Amino acid sequence: MDASYLPLFCDRDTGGGLEFVGAREGDELLDGTLLAEGREVGEVVEGVACLWPHDNWSEDDLARTMTSDWLTRKWQDKVAYADPAAASFCEELAGLDGVILEIAAGPGGGNLQGLLHRNPGARLMVNDTSTRLLQRWRRFLLEGKLAERVCFAAFDARSMALRDESVSAVSGVAAFSNIGGPDVVDEAFRVLRPGGAVYTRDMVVDPDDWARLPAGFREREEARAPGFTRGTAGLLAHAGFRIVYEGSIPGRPLTADEDGIQEKADPYGVTLHVRFGDVKAWKPA
Repeated sequence: MDASYLPLFCDRDTGGGLEFVGAREGDELLDGTLLAEGREVGEVVEGVACLWPHDNWSEDDLARTMTSDWLTRKWQDKVAYADPAAASFCEELAGLDGVILEIAAGPGGGNLQGLLHRNPGARLMVNDTSTRLLQRWRRFLLEGKLAERVCFAAFDARSMALRDESVSAVSGVAAFSNIGGPDVVDEAFRVLRPGGAVYTRDMVVDPDDWARLPAGFREREEARAPGFTRGTAGLLAHAGFRIVYEGSIPGRPLTADEDGIQEKADPYGVTLHVRFGDVKAWKPA
């Protein structure tokens, strides 16, 4: 992790800044401890800032999923984004000054590939809750010399270990719909600078299919997964964002292992489809 990113982080309990103690190579922080007023709050492991103690990916799962060939294919697929909205988002992100935060990147990487292809020198912070997963992405980028100034940080996007108004943009692919609802949206608003932007693509249940389910069922699921069931734009607007673009592209039938909603809908004889909703929103200056 480049030392220039350290001032962006904070202790979520006190809001105070962090200090690094450990091995470094010039400005690169490699392995060590992150302290807040002398108290350990995290660590840096293989160049990845870890401020989240849990890791939902095992080494065996990652070895099966994030192979070198798979990462290369993901890179090529995202670089060659075919639909205009995704390509436009990446173009805009690549031209921004300041730090861009890619939340809940996961094994797919979110928008990091399309963004870095257009601007390898972008100041990009890639987030997930899995330190191991981020280490895989870091090694892949370093080996291919695909990025110069990327920071990888493990923390919960619903309670970000970042200072107020510290980033210029927040980006995500299936991040807001997968993580949950208002918490992550409120956190995105908090860490964005005034005038900063959110660019998100999320899976959303087709509204016509959704309307065929009983009202009580819909209310329960909308409370549990508001982004996935009702879309992200409403959540962003409620948090104070100004929506400047909203669009969608056709999706596909929902499979039984995705979020569990299809299994719950089966007794009602409803097959749910998902579409992909694109939203761009500004935090008022």
